[in-house]
Amino acid sequence: MGREIRARRPAYRVCLDGGDKAAGQTIFLTHAAGQCSKCHKVGGTGAEAGPDLKGVGTRGKPEYLLESLVNPSAIVVPGYGITLVTLKDGESTGGTLVKETAEAITLKLPDPDHAGQLIERVIPLADIADRQPPISAMPPMGILLKKSELRDVIAYLKSLK
Repeated sequence: MGREIRARRPAYRVCLDGGDKAAGQTIFLTHAAGQCSKCHKVGGTGAEAGPDLKGVGTRGKPEYLLESLVNPSAIVVPGYGITLVTLKDGESTGGTLVKETAEAITLKLPDPDHAGQLIERVIPLADIADRQPPISAMPPMGILLKKSELRDVIAYLKSLK
């Protein structure tokens, strides 16, 4: 979370206030390029590839919502970002970062013995030679949506209590 929130740049500040939450909901549910509901669930509607957004309007400032849209890898919710790890013995592995403690990280990754199944692997931090920060699979919405559409989506997300 120590990364700069780039959404504070003047180019995106116009997206923080105003907006039409009904239009934002329509964009969230039906926009051909954005396809938010294909990955995110809100109150039982949508998919689970990304975090459930129920209550997201109470969890942070509008700048956080904007940053999540225009730079999704800046702050990745645990359980959703892909992390690549190189161990001191030379092994490389990658998976979804599920948990991190002062002693270890837990990754969810494909089970090599059972195709299509996932396992959790606890890796002690002392065994890690190199590690990439989690990367979101979500595309940057600043490329796919107009600023007016981003403003509407943010108005909708802010309304989710």
